[in-house]
Amino acid sequence: MKLSRQAANLTLFVVTAMWGSTYLFNKLVVQAGMQPATINAVRGLMCLLTGLIVFHRQLSHMTK
Repeated sequence: MKLSRQAANLTLFVVTAMWGSTYLFNKLVVQAGMQPATINAVRGLMCLLTGLIVFHRQLSHMTK
């Protein structure tokens, strides 16, 4: 997959912004009193949903 320089920079910016915002969300969640297991479950669910959105075409063509 070839990306233009502008698309690569935009992708890098979006990923960096998402990664940086996790520190903020983690602080808020811990202050709200959520249990660590719940935090990990929600993070895992978010990763699963993101993976399904990004790779839905490849997943639909998979075979056993």
